[in-house]
Order: sequence, then C-alpha cells, then structure tokens
Amino acid sequence: MDLSHLHYDITTLRQPLVSLHDPLLRYADDTPGRIGPLHLYYDSTPFQGTTFEQTEAAITLTQYENGLMNGEELVFDERGMCRKITLYKDGWDIGEQSWHENGQMQEYSRHGEGNKFWNEQGVLTHERRIFSAESCSVTEYYDAGGIKSHFQTGIPDKRYTSYYFRDGSEMMKEHWQTDSRAKHYEYNVEAIRKNFRELVPILETSDTILPSAKERQTVLLAMRRAFEKESFEGKDDILRYLATDMDLSHLKYDYTRFRQPIRHEYDPEFNYDDGLNINYNHIPLFYGFRVKFSGTYLESSDEHWRLTEYEDGLENGKSCYFYKNGVLGAESFFRDGEIYESKSWYESGQREEEYQEGVGSKSWNEQGVLTYHHEILSPTSARWYGYYHTGNLRYFSAVDQQKDDREEYFFQDGSRIYAVFSPFGSQEKSYEFSFEAIRKNLAELRPFSEDDDGIFASINGRAMVVMKMLEALEESTFEGRSEILRYFAGDANVIIAKKAARMLGEEGLINSA
Repeated sequence: MDLSHLHYDITTLRQPLVSLHDPLLRYADDTPGRIGPLHLYYDSTPFQGTTFEQTEAAITLTQYENGLMNGEELVFDERGMCRKITLYKDGWDIGEQSWHENGQMQEYSRHGEGNKFWNEQGVLTHERRIFSAESCSVTEYYDAGGIKSHFQTGIPDKRYTSYYFRDGSEMMKEHWQTDSRAKHYEYNVEAIRKNFRELVPILETSDTILPSAKERQTVLLAMRRAFEKESFEGKDDILRYLATDMDLSHLKYDYTRFRQPIRHEYDPEFNYDDGLNINYNHIPLFYGFRVKFSGTYLESSDEHWRLTEYEDGLENGKSCYFYKNGVLGAESFFRDGEIYESKSWYESGQREEEYQEGVGSKSWNEQGVLTYHHEILSPTSARWYGYYHTGNLRYFSAVDQQKDDREEYFFQDGSRIYAVFSPFGSQEKSYEFSFEAIRKNLAELRPFSEDDDGIFASINGRAMVVMKMLEALEESTFEGRSEILRYFAGDANVIIAKKAARMLGEEGLINSA
C-alpha cells in the first residue's frame, strides 16, 4: 500500500509495517478470566511493529510492542492529513488528540488529567480537569470566548456550578447539598439587572448561558420565586421578562379558572418518585418532599400548551390542550387519575372527537362528517358504527353478552356486502354474503392500500374476508359467480388470485373469460 501521500514521516513509526489483513496476524486472549486488551500475534510471536488499515474514508496506523498497542495510533483522512492521534500503553488508551478538517485542534485529553475541546475557530469551548478520584471541575465557554459556566466538586457539600454572562460577571451560583437532589441558588442581582436579556430561550440560539431548555426553565422559575420576595432597582423589568415563559394571555380560554397555583413542568420542586408510591397505575405527582401536588401542571413546547389540574397528587378536574396559536384543541375531565369525559377540535375549530364514560365516543373528519360512533347501551352491550367520508354507513357491529353478536359491512350505495354472526356462548363465526351486491360493486373491493376510505380496515382483513367469500361462492348457485371469479383471478394477492383462477378452471370458464 502506498503511504507516500500521508503528511507524516512514517519512518519514525515502529517497524515493520504490516497490513492488518495479513493472514499471519491474529488476535488471541492469552489472559483467561481477566478483562483486558487482546494480544496481537504475527504467526506465533507477539507482534512488534505497526499495522495499517485503509478504508474509503481513512487510513489507520497502530503501533504494537510485545503484542499490545503501545505508542501512537494515527488516523489520516483521504487527503493524507492526520486527524486523530491516540496514545496507548500496554493496550490501554491513555490520551488523545484530534483536529478539525481545517487543521485546528479539536480535542486534547490525557488519562487522569482531563480533556479540552475547541471549535473550528480555535476557541476553547469545554475543559474538564481531574484533581483526584473525588474532585474535578468542568468549564464551558461561549463560542466567542469567555467562561459560560464552571462546575466544581470535591466533597459533596462543596459541589457548585457558577454561571456567567458574556461580560464575565457571575449571574448565579448553584449549590448542591450533601443530598445530590437538593440545591439552592445564590444570585448576583446587579449582574442580572444589567444582562437579563441574555436569558433567551434555548431555541433562539445554541450559545445560551444555560445548557438546556429544561435547565433554563428550572433556574428561571427558581429565580423568579426568589426575586418576588426581594426589593431592588430593575426588579419589575426582570420579572416581566421572566414571566413571558409563563404568559398565558394568548390562550383563547379563561385560564384563571384553573385550580391554583399554576406550576410549570420544569419547576425543580416537582417529582414523581418520593419513595412512597406502590401503585404503578396511579403514580402520584409530588411538589416538594412528601407533599402531593394540588394545583395546575403546565406543559409547553413550540407546538402546544397543556394545563392539567391535580388534586392530592392525581389528575382531578380538567385538562386542556391548546394549539400554538392559543386555540383550544382538547378539553378532558379526570377523576382520581382516570379520564371520564373529553372533547377535541381541529385547529380550524371543527369538532374532532367526543368521549363520555358509560355513553361512548364519536369521531368526525375535518369536513365535519361523522366517521365513527361507539354507543354503550349497558355494562354488557354496545354498538359500533363506521362511516365513509361521504357519511354513508360503512360497518355496524353489536355485542351483547346475553345475545348473538353480529357485524355488518356495506358498500357506499348502502347495500350490504356481508354479515358475520357469532352465536351466543360460541367462538364460531358464520358469514353471510350478498353476491348480487358484490357483483355490482366489485371495484370497491380493491386492496386497502389503494384507498384509505375503503371497506376493509387492513390488507390482511381484506384477504381473510375475500377468501371466506370465495369459499361461500363455491357452495353457491349464484348465476353471476363467473364475473366475481374473473375479477379476483387478477387480484394482487397471489393466494386470492390462485383460488379464483382454480375455481374458474374447475368450471371450464377460463377460456371463455
């Protein structure tokens, strides 16, 4: 292999250079029972030299001594530029360096010391320093330089994270208690007053002071609660800015009717697991330590808002979903964590679904046509209706624990295709087909994949029904059977086509077709 294009003096590497695919090279684990690096042998001797491997994207050169990786492993791109160097000692990774495509340093790391990262402009963006097994620090920097945050840990009660504005002033310090779940904040009010507009939502810029949308919400909610109790110049400006995250004025709904207080989902006091829950079907929501939340839980994203009332830790009351423009999309009602009534609307305002416990449910399409109806008659009996997009009945199903069950399916002209009967107390089903209606409406029996408003709910469901129909047709004396058989002899489903063709052949109808 020609390595002359590499921007590196390969004569400095441990010799000889051997392809990793050389048939005499093999790996062997000669240390049974111990987790560790594999030894590389050349024939029967621990390999000493450098292996090379080439792919479409890279060339890798790895140095070995006494069968283990020792020294540098170099990775070159297709231009021959070195993009990464990994240091090994006795088979273990002890450090790494890598470069961006433009040649700028990307990462530098050393085992037991830490690592650093730079962007393509050469600005340090991340630094982790290891002081001991119990102590380290992590520093994040802005894309243009300057410290963004600094995390420090030693013994548990010495853990903290400091956040900085772009002018270098410290915004706040987040202290962690001995219990890692507990923390409190120390704020630099003067710095916040000058720079609070840098606390923009995470989606507006990738280089914000806080690392994630959740962290931002957690910090700002805590900050807002803290400032509400203080008095200082500029406080109102800060609170107005922070309040935009909880501003519900755009909702086309009287949100003051929701149970108070209204708390955002990122509020740090919320938790679901407080060591008390044993009922996995109704996991209570806690606010603080062992206090089941009563109030309204607010969820928000770029696409929607949702407010849900809680009482004693479970959904109790109403839950409302709002579209981005503030229009009400759904309204549901809960009782001890269980939904008992709901309504939803399309963004246009057209009703979409309705549900009521013990009564049933309905669905409409965006044109306002009823497409589904589930009617509960009693605890032991119910009916289901499905409709075409035109509003015509598509299927009807009735279940009663004291009577025979039945299902009926219809063409768009209202004529019945078939019915299914399940005798009371039996698992058997019998089918009754209307062959005259089928002969007139064969085109509607096309595969489900061709029409989302077809008769059948799935491709497999169609195949099962058509096969049942062909079986029934074998026992029938219907005069128009040949027309039906010819139609299905060309079906896309091979099993259906073969059966229909066989039936035509048995009756001597293929040639006449």
